[in-house]
Amino acid sequence: MKLSVVVPTYNAAEFIENTYADIKFQIDKMGVDYEFLFRDDCGPDNTREKLKEIAKRDKKVRLFFNKYNQGLGYNLNQLFKDAQGDIVVYFDADLSFDVKRIPDFLNEIKLDKADVCVGSKYKGIRGRIPLNRLIPSRIYYLMNRIMFEVRVRDIGSGFVMIKKKFLDNIDLTSKRFAVHIELFHKLTKEGARIREIPIKYIHQEGGSFKMMKHGPSTLEETWQYWWRSKNE
Repeated sequence: MKLSVVVPTYNAAEFIENTYADIKFQIDKMGVDYEFLFRDDCGPDNTREKLKEIAKRDKKVRLFFNKYNQGLGYNLNQLFKDAQGDIVVYFDADLSFDVKRIPDFLNEIKLDKADVCVGSKYKGIRGRIPLNRLIPSRIYYLMNRIMFEVRVRDIGSGFVMIKKKFLDNIDLTSKRFAVHIELFHKLTKEGARIREIPIKYIHQEGGSFKMMKHGPSTLEETWQYWWRSKNE
């Protein structure tokens, strides 16, 4: 069994070294075969240089660089396709979740209790989440439950583990943050058993998703995906 760790990056130079080191430390203790895949989305900082330094030290690291900004959805879709493991685990680059839970997630899947494990900040012990993030998130969850019959509470979770065989049948078309609901909708349609696992979460003020900047476009993209899905 091989584990593929996929991490999309954008303006992640400040923390990508720590993210890599924290994940590697945890997985090395588990004694499993694994690979790292990073895909950088052409941010203006020196993330690429940081990633190249990491790859020089670690032959398990594979790097992919976009020629221009493509969006989170494109990055995830390509990372899922390029992953060579039997199980894929996706992390946000800022690593807001406790990586010590990786063995618990993997055990759930190895024991065939789930096909997908989602780290849920809404079911676990969480750090401070501002109301201007919490309330819209709950509204978005209810909207997706009605539109797509998806019951995943933490739609935008930055810690998700998936059996690769389900990803092989999925092509993600949303280019940006609506990719999360598209992923869970298509996994549900494939018959994947999705389990949300309570997990400690630390709110990051500098995360990639900005409510005022990305919220309206995410709603628009979600409606566009809903319309496409009804006509497939």
